[in-house]
Amino acid sequence: MNRNSKPIMIQLSSFKIVFRILPVFFYLFLTTKLEAQELKTINIDTCFERARQNYPRIRQFSLLERSMEYSIKNANKALLPVTGIYGQATYQSEVTSLPVNSPLFDVPTISKDQYRLYGEIVQPLTNSFVINEYKRSIKVNTEMEKQKLEIELYQIKERILNLYFGILLTDDQIKQIDLVKTDLISGLNTLTSAFENGVALRSQIDLIKTELLKLDQKNTILIANRKGYTEMLSLFTGLNVSEQTEFQTPKTLIMEKEIKRPELDLFKTQIKLLEIQNRLVEVKNLPNLSLFIQGGYGRPALNMLNNDFKSYFIGGLRFSWNLSGFYTSGNEKKMIRINQQSLDLMNETFLFNTALKTRQQNEELSKYMKLMETDDEIISLSENVKKVAESQLKNGTITANDFLNHTLALDQARQSKLTHRIQFLMTQYQTQNIQGNY
Repeated sequence: MNRNSKPIMIQLSSFKIVFRILPVFFYLFLTTKLEAQELKTINIDTCFERARQNYPRIRQFSLLERSMEYSIKNANKALLPVTGIYGQATYQSEVTSLPVNSPLFDVPTISKDQYRLYGEIVQPLTNSFVINEYKRSIKVNTEMEKQKLEIELYQIKERILNLYFGILLTDDQIKQIDLVKTDLISGLNTLTSAFENGVALRSQIDLIKTELLKLDQKNTILIANRKGYTEMLSLFTGLNVSEQTEFQTPKTLIMEKEIKRPELDLFKTQIKLLEIQNRLVEVKNLPNLSLFIQGGYGRPALNMLNNDFKSYFIGGLRFSWNLSGFYTSGNEKKMIRINQQSLDLMNETFLFNTALKTRQQNEELSKYMKLMETDDEIISLSENVKKVAESQLKNGTITANDFLNHTLALDQARQSKLTHRIQFLMTQYQTQNIQGNY
């Protein structure tokens, strides 16, 4: 019975391991498969999130946390007793002696060569002030490094914005080309029919065909540009974005005025670190108290009149105060104050420049809003003119060149509306990004 039960137990254990690992492999397989598939639709928030996750430096956050944990653990060990083993062998020119010469007892003679081997345990009592400030500085330094990474990650958003809105604008331009081609093909059919009836010239047909070829060339350039944008976006996000992926137009934002850039958090943390450094200057000049116990073996031991090797021990309270720190503490505090003033100026300058950029962006927003107010009216008027031109072309009262000019004028009006709309949205997102509100 025992011989057969052991293989059964091993098999059951193996099945348990497999069932535990299987969900992990399934998750990894599913995630990889989903990322390998071409995305049908995508939005700007997904791009921002995945660009952040895909950026190699994002892994630095976990490394900073681990480094901080180890540093704090090492700092805490400074509160533990300090132990050490010491030894010395000396020869001295003179030793302690008694100026007594008596026949009744022997006066001990101390050897000029002396030896000592001892161990010591010291428990600091007052260094906790320094250690606590040091641990605070470790945490603040880690926070600073994280904020520097946040600034680096923040700068990626600008690139994503340019790529995403570049793709949106390209898509709208491609759609507009299809609309223009539809209008031109309608005119071409009219001219072809007129040519067959002998009321139109061949050159008029060639003129329309030439413009259609130019539109095909423009469409080829736009498709190539879009492919370049999507490839760059794929590299940034790690997503499989293709020419078939539909990019959702972002919603209009509710504009916020408060500046929340990560640089401001960095300035605050740097000020906090300077405050800790100022406290460290004060606490490091405090007196030090510690308990100690020392035990050893040597010649002579504690009894200087005994020339034999003896063991010994001694313990008590130790006091020390290094006054030399006061020589430089005043200048150190002055330097810290200068650094604080410098950070205040940097913070003020940053806010000024950010407010200036925001004002320029707001002026751009105002400009695009005014342009969009008249875009629809211009398109409506251009459509009316183009309809009349179509009718006149059928009646043979205008040339193909006139029809082409009216059609391209409508195209230009539509293009302007598309461009103004995308530029307005992009300026909104850029403004909020400049302020750190998106």
